Amino acid sequence: KPSRIEAKIHYATSNEIGIKLTYPSDIIESLIITYKTKQYPINNEIHISPPLLNVRLRNLSCGNIYDIMIYAKNQVGFSLNEYLIGKTDGSAPLLIQSKDLIETISNNFIILNMSNWIINQCLILSYDIELFPVINVTNNNNNNNNNNNNNNKLHRYYSFKNNFKSFRINNLQSNQDYQLHIKINSQSGEIIKIILFRTTNNNQNMNLKTKNSYTIIIIMTISLIFMIIISISIFILMKFCRFKLKKT
Repeated sequence: KPSRIEAKIHYATSNEIGIKLTYPSDIIESLIITYKTKQYPINNEIHISPPLLNVRLRNLSCGNIYDIMIYAKNQVGFSLNEYLIGKTDGSAPLLIQSKDLIETISNNFIILNMSNWIINQCLILSYDIELFPVINVTNNNNNNNNNNNNNNKLHRYYSFKNNFKSFRINNLQSNQDYQLHIKINSQSGEIIKIILFRTTNNNQNMNLKTKNSYTIIIIMTISLIFMIIISISIFILMKFCRFKLKKT
């Protein structure tokens, strides 16, 4: 039987892993390389012939860990396997805050801004959005029966396969608490975000993006005024010190 092949990970990209091979002095007819991910434990298999020194595993999933096993083969049998662990570049999309997805809240609709996902090489493949009204447990039984019927009507589910920047959910009830379940699927796995919000009590829209912009502008203005005051104070102090020095 042939001796074990020596191998090491040479490089990795978001969809490819390169392997560098070192052969023993034994006669080797072919190599068998199997690889699989933790998420999808289905073996992929390729056969190569010596003296190929560099092997590329292509069309891999972004941001995934792969178990790689390499066997040498000749007429006598198989070698012991060489085991490697490789990871493709990238990771699942992320958010700084879940509420960054909400752009506008009105009395009867909400607008989601899906462009705030931070993409790290692994693209979003699909979206699943589920909307639940939050049930008020303090209501009596009769009201609860009516609420259950209304809640069934208010429950929504949306699924998208394509990328989009914004999404509007209409026909919501005013002054109502809701819970959003947003699941995104990427090659590196799925991410679920849960967001609580309340619709407004009138026709006035609450644009969170604009609100945040105003807050930033106010903070910057206050900081600028503070810096001007400090600069003026330093200037006056320097003038006063020079005057004192001249006088002495």
